Amino acid sequence: MTTVDRWTGSEAKLLRQALRLSIRGFAANLGIGVRTVNKWEARQTDITPLPHMQEVLDTALARASDGAKARFAAATRADVPEHETAQLSGQPVRGAMLPVVVNGRLMFMPIDADALAVAPLVGHADVEPLERLASAVRQPSRIDPIVVEHLELVTQAHRSLYYYLSSVELIPAVTGHLQVITLLRRGTQRPLLRRRLAAIAGETAGHAAWLFHDLGDQHSAVPYYSVADVATREAGDPALDAYVRGFRSLVMSSQGQAWEALGLARGAAETAHRSATATTRAWLAGLEAQALASVGDRTPCLDALRRADSALGHARREEDPAWMYEFDHARLLAVSGACYGQLGKTAAAEQTLREALEALGPKRSRRRAEVLVDLARVHAQQHDAEEAAGVAGEALEIAVETGSPAGIQRVRRFRPDLARWNGTRAVSALDEQLAHAF
Repeated sequence: MTTVDRWTGSEAKLLRQALRLSIRGFAANLGIGVRTVNKWEARQTDITPLPHMQEVLDTALARASDGAKARFAAATRADVPEHETAQLSGQPVRGAMLPVVVNGRLMFMPIDADALAVAPLVGHADVEPLERLASAVRQPSRIDPIVVEHLELVTQAHRSLYYYLSSVELIPAVTGHLQVITLLRRGTQRPLLRRRLAAIAGETAGHAAWLFHDLGDQHSAVPYYSVADVATREAGDPALDAYVRGFRSLVMSSQGQAWEALGLARGAAETAHRSATATTRAWLAGLEAQALASVGDRTPCLDALRRADSALGHARREEDPAWMYEFDHARLLAVSGACYGQLGKTAAAEQTLREALEALGPKRSRRRAEVLVDLARVHAQQHDAEEAAGVAGEALEIAVETGSPAGIQRVRRFRPDLARWNGTRAVSALDEQLAHAF
């Protein structure tokens, strides 16, 4: 019979996955809040549920079907703590989950450093890259270009999964990927391969930092940005370095640290001036515009928006590196609308934000939720409390659906803008939504 001596967030997540439940479904099964489950899964082995919750988890496992118990037992045998730094010591990784791409699909496979048996796990797929990767994990000095290319494919898969998984679900994969890369970086002396691995590490560490930010865990995000800074410099890729710093500027801006955000955005733009593509330069100019709008510097803000529009006019998607996300006309409209709103140009802001929503399409994405919060703020400036609360409510729904605590926090930060209309039906309805958001 499978039992757990001491439950941590890691085992709780494995149980949820074995039961094949969503985070919300697992919370309902246990009779607890979604926020509690998210906290467990975000902190993994760093959190131990309280004694009464240990009993609740014991009961859930005991009542599970035989199939679920078997899946849980298999997962706990294969699982290792995602934040276990001992794996980065240069010793062979034991019990790790290895990220691989098989026939275009991202998979995580248990690797036993003493007895590697990759082929049976993937059937008739082409296993050569997997065998090479497994061999390199066991002996990092064996890394070769095929292994590095495979790791680049995994990194690309993580970028795509960001739009389909919540940050809680994606963090273990991204941080585990970074552990493997760190091990391999320490084991190879070939300069070209080290630079390629450093570029992967820089992007992956930046991605991990952004995911922790999305969960509202700024403390955990900071060291990953430090790793990204070191790795991108080792890679000798100033454009990637600028890209990571650009996202850090977004984090500073979201925390109300406008001047720090402006300094990062300008520094990133200067770094990228000669090496980055037009798309990257447009995005960085947009970040600078947002920071300038936050400090009320109207003329430089509008100038930065013009530079972003000009750069975007020269953009060629085929020229962009794989890590540069699709910053296009719709996203520039969203940035421009937000800036107009902060500068008090409410009519222009509303029109531009609505154009951005139309250009983004109907998909209920994190980006759409951000634009909706900006639009709600504009409606509040126009003294249309009912519309502002309704739009903010829609943004909140999307943030909950996409598992984005940062998105929920944006709505919470907006809520004081409606203070003068406290008690009205629309604002009370928003408060009710916020009360039940994880």
